[in-house]
Amino acid sequence: NRRKRTLRVVGAFGRSVRSDLYLAQDVETQEHIAAEVFTLTGESRGLDLQRVHDNLFVSAAFLAESPVLSRDRRRLLLPYDAVTVPSQPPFEELNPGQSNYPVANYFLLMPPPMMSLETLHRIVDHEEFLTGDIGRVVRMVLTAELIRIAANIQIRGLVHGRITSENLFIMPDGRLMLGDVSALRKVGTRGPVSSVPVTYAPREFLSNTETAAFTHALDAWQLGLVIHRIWCLILPFGLVTPRMKRSGRRPSMRVPGLDVLSVEACTPMPDAVEMLVRHFLNFNTRKRLLPLTAMGTPEFRQLQLDISTSLSSK
Repeated sequence: NRRKRTLRVVGAFGRSVRSDLYLAQDVETQEHIAAEVFTLTGESRGLDLQRVHDNLFVSAAFLAESPVLSRDRRRLLLPYDAVTVPSQPPFEELNPGQSNYPVANYFLLMPPPMMSLETLHRIVDHEEFLTGDIGRVVRMVLTAELIRIAANIQIRGLVHGRITSENLFIMPDGRLMLGDVSALRKVGTRGPVSSVPVTYAPREFLSNTETAAFTHALDAWQLGLVIHRIWCLILPFGLVTPRMKRSGRRPSMRVPGLDVLSVEACTPMPDAVEMLVRHFLNFNTRKRLLPLTAMGTPEFRQLQLDISTSLSSK
């Protein structure tokens, strides 16, 4: 609709590759809203913004569902509105710190999460939080929910390519949801390599070309990385994990390093979870476990059983 809204920013949830997510409040209704703000750079930023807008509606068409159903069924944090500031240019240079950011005059509104998964990781890294049996159950639930989210994307023939802790959000009711839905694309289509966070890109994706095919194997690799972070806080293989105490220094899988998956320094990981992670992080793309297949494995069934047993004993 064309209703005029006045929004006041009251906090920040975090930043992804191309946008920031803020907590805002509608001044008139007092409703709390999550607002996605795009900070696109480069000479093609106008085209990039148009692509974001187009992809958002294409994604909704692929899903063939309303934003509410996508949130309930697919656990995708789809926006319910897009707004602009009237009489303002398409981009405005802002200086929130030491450098300028070209902020797009295009804001996506969606239900506000409680926090990002990245924020949860940082809390756990610095405080005694999610310890003992409760912490183990929470991690198992997050693991199972994440696999279901990725499988729901795969079954629709889509690839996200940005399944990262920054793009996963814990809602006030405890559900885990995946954001940055405008990143969804049909499986097999080619896209810019730069659109995938470099530390979350598998080696086969980091070719010398500017574009690469977006496959289910890409999402599976990222799924393994995020589950590893749920239990270990840091990325595996010595990859850089910003702001984490035990972060490695390897900038990407393109750089030579130790390609051995170790979970010794992690929160004790159930055998079923460790096996799933190892299969998701298989360097052989043909043998890499895909999310939809994972849901039919004995390991996933064991994970579900462990969750049910733990919850029923509380």
